[in-house]
Amino acid sequence: MELETTPRKLWEHPNPKGTAMWEFMQEANRRYGLELQVSLQPGPRSKEHPDADHVGQGFHDLYRWSCEQRSQFYGQLWDSQRWIHEGSFAQVVDEATPISRLPRWFAGVRLNWAENFLWSRGPGDAAGTRATLHKEDARVALTEVREGNTAVVDV
Repeated sequence: MELETTPRKLWEHPNPKGTAMWEFMQEANRRYGLELQVSLQPGPRSKEHPDADHVGQGFHDLYRWSCEQRSQFYGQLWDSQRWIHEGSFAQVVDEATPISRLPRWFAGVRLNWAENFLWSRGPGDAAGTRATLHKEDARVALTEVREGNTAVVDV
């Protein structure tokens, strides 16, 4: 279903240039010679993606780059996070393999999502360092949320 008008904006970040997304976009610009910018004004409908909504054109540029240059986008995303992991990869993904065939991503790397969720690392910490930043024993470490967000229970 295509909307005829732009939906009412529900929220706008008070300082878009102070966000992690902005930093990510600026790093992409430096690394790959892109010109990604945050644009909060509605942009024109794209000829390549005519069905896409036309909220901020800069965000659509980021989205388009993430689809068209998967290895660049996800390689930079990997580098921007401080994953606790084992191994290394030579290739982010084989872009010749269609997404519908489920290509292998980050071959050679093993990580545990629960470990990465519960533990943290600082920007200057060495690989393999674990910390419990902002974790206090008296506080709940896990929250269970029922499907549909109908009930929240601290476990």
